[in-house]
Amino acid sequence: MRKNIFYNKYLQILFLLVLAFFLRFWHINKTSIGGDECFSLFISQYNLSEIINILSTGDNPPLWEILLHYWSHFFGNTELVIRILPLLFNVLTIIPIYIIGKKYFNTRVSIIVCLLFIFSSFSLFMAHEARGYSLVGLLSSLSMLTFFNFMNKQGKNTRVILLTFLNVLLLYTHYLSAWIMVVQCITFVLLNKKMNVKPLSYLVHIVLVFIALIPFIPVVYSRFLDSGIHGTWIPEVTGFDSLYFMLWGYLNKPIVVIFSIVFVIIATVKVIMSKKVTNYNYLVIHLWCWLPLILSFLLSFKVSFFLDRYLYFILPGLYFSITLALDYVISNRKWNVIFSILLVVLMASSFKIDSSKMGYSGHHANTKLVANVFSQLLKEEHTMILSCPNWYEKEVMYYLDKEMFCSKPKISDLNNVFQKQLLKKNICLANHYSDLQINKGINSIVYFDNNCDFHCENNKISSFLNNKFEWKSSKIIDGKSLTFYKVNH
Repeated sequence: MRKNIFYNKYLQILFLLVLAFFLRFWHINKTSIGGDECFSLFISQYNLSEIINILSTGDNPPLWEILLHYWSHFFGNTELVIRILPLLFNVLTIIPIYIIGKKYFNTRVSIIVCLLFIFSSFSLFMAHEARGYSLVGLLSSLSMLTFFNFMNKQGKNTRVILLTFLNVLLLYTHYLSAWIMVVQCITFVLLNKKMNVKPLSYLVHIVLVFIALIPFIPVVYSRFLDSGIHGTWIPEVTGFDSLYFMLWGYLNKPIVVIFSIVFVIIATVKVIMSKKVTNYNYLVIHLWCWLPLILSFLLSFKVSFFLDRYLYFILPGLYFSITLALDYVISNRKWNVIFSILLVVLMASSFKIDSSKMGYSGHHANTKLVANVFSQLLKEEHTMILSCPNWYEKEVMYYLDKEMFCSKPKISDLNNVFQKQLLKKNICLANHYSDLQINKGINSIVYFDNNCDFHCENNKISSFLNNKFEWKSSKIIDGKSLTFYKVNH
């Protein structure tokens, strides 16, 4: 009886879901709302047509902001409420991961991959990020599950419609999730004859996805040209260290990276030497992970988009690839279990539960703390705060004046929506010293350097202030410099 309960798939899934939710909910409210989260939250307060119109000239498809619009409308826009939505998507991703593993490989692989996902610090970080990445992770896993069913001719004939629906949702969430369709197309071309899958239904799927994306084709085309000519804000890849550090971020610590690479290489050599493939589902898994990762890495030597959160959709594929490599190399069941447990222990022992202390891309400043300091400083009469860069305005306004943040102001420049309102509060955010505006009657100036040398190189703000005003003192807040000046009239 106990054995039957232990092997019950529904209880296994329930345990994994509860464990994931508990670990992700524990410190959910420690990280300030900030960065791109504030951008999405700000945009989501407008109506649907306005959201689509605002985002039609940028890098963001509208699905996440639309979902956030309804979520915050019904439940509010507090830190906790906003973070619950990506947390739920992240936790639910375990279900398609579990089903893929159990249905097309074995229960041990299924559970190990789920545990690797649960004890991934990067996965937890994405669960606390109120952006569309957790949704991309869920949709891509569901899409790959549906694609597995399609290639193995499992399930109902409606699976092509479901695959189309999921891939359209993916592309309306993040443009780079197109890699999932690239993987599926290449896999289909390589394996459709071997797996005896008729091409017509898949061609119908491609056509339907293309039709659904027609409204956004001009946007994607213009952004592609712009990035190709002017590059992106992400530094270009210069060596293999970028690939290593990416894997390090996904696998918690270097020892897990080395452990994983060794087994993947040995498994690859073993397959090449055997000159036969007994299960084509293995190839689908490895393509899911390594094709987007390697090609994105190589392309980013020219135009970089090699960023950990942009490739979040490969995470389940990576954990599957490593687990299946281990499963393939070690055929002895006892040793297989031992090494599988060792892999999970290595991940769990290096797992970080507090996302506020993680250094992944998009890591948030402690804006709540900074806003409280700003509020205290502004209580002193004739004091003005200068800060660089200017995009910090939305997160500052979220904590300083949430009513103003949610007032749906008219948008002429997304980077300076609250410039006038902040100036009235004696706060000026700028990217260059020439953009600084200092109100009349100011006796003291406080300059907050929010990593401006990285974000706004050659801004010359510090040198301008040092030459024009009298330096009084400096201190560090949230790891950034706060410098005080006296204005001599």
